Amino acid sequence: MNEAARHLRSPLSLPETIVIRGRPQAIVRSLLGHMSAQGVDRYLKGPLTEPLRDYFLDETKPLPADIKVFYWAYPHRVHVMFRDAAYAHLPSGKNCMIWLLKFFPLAFLLAWDEPVGLNHTIHSFEPWRDVAIDHVADLPLNLYGVPPLFWPEAPTRESILMYGQEAIHVAG
Repeated sequence: MNEAARHLRSPLSLPETIVIRGRPQAIVRSLLGHMSAQGVDRYLKGPLTEPLRDYFLDETKPLPADIKVFYWAYPHRVHVMFRDAAYAHLPSGKNCMIWLLKFFPLAFLLAWDEPVGLNHTIHSFEPWRDVAIDHVADLPLNLYGVPPLFWPEAPTRESILMYGQEAIHVAG
């Protein structure tokens, strides 16, 4: 993360894509732990949270098949964190549940099922779904063509975000 921040703060002309060395499973587990801890007494048992709990507690388990994790460069100072929202792609009529964490220099999106209509340059942790927790990988990071500041929170012509009664949204 420090390497990404250094590149985004640089006054130099930067390449379109850089490579950040990191441990994908450790990053995803940290992200899931942080997001799962959002709110008091928020642990829900059921088909969505049980596999997430099992993955988080057992370092040998691969990321559950229905969870997709994405990341992108986030060169903004506004922090956003939410969970338990539904991202709807209007042209296709498809939607999925998402959690989001955005803070300089990176943003992360967790989705249950494959989100439709992601028209932005974001990367997936899919290639490292079942590597060991100490596996180090070269993670690509696009520095140009990043999603708009308020995506996916703000509606577009093709997408909306819906929050349920138990949803938590924090921006600052």
